[in-house]
Amino acid sequence: MTRFLTGSARGWGYARKNPKAAVDHLVAEYKNLNKASELEAVGGVLGFSFDKVTAKDGWAAMNKANWQAQIDVYASLKQFKGKTPTVDDVMTDSILAATEKLRKQIG
Repeated sequence: MTRFLTGSARGWGYARKNPKAAVDHLVAEYKNLNKASELEAVGGVLGFSFDKVTAKDGWAAMNKANWQAQIDVYASLKQFKGKTPTVDDVMTDSILAATEKLRKQIG
């Protein structure tokens, strides 16, 4: 997982610095995508992916409050059978810690 997250972070960092080239790579790989549509979307996607949280904590940063909010939503929708899990039941930040230096450079 550490290697996957490292590669993903590098790819997102590249896309952030080279959005048009990243779209070219994307549509070359996925022929069903429309280049004009992807060029329109890339700014929004990058804006969502890189924000004040990523600037502070690095790309792919997560925190317990976000996880808790999602657990609460799923619980309110009665998506859990049995006991509702706690954040500590479902979240670990060990991979994030292992990739922190690179992720902070990209975020």
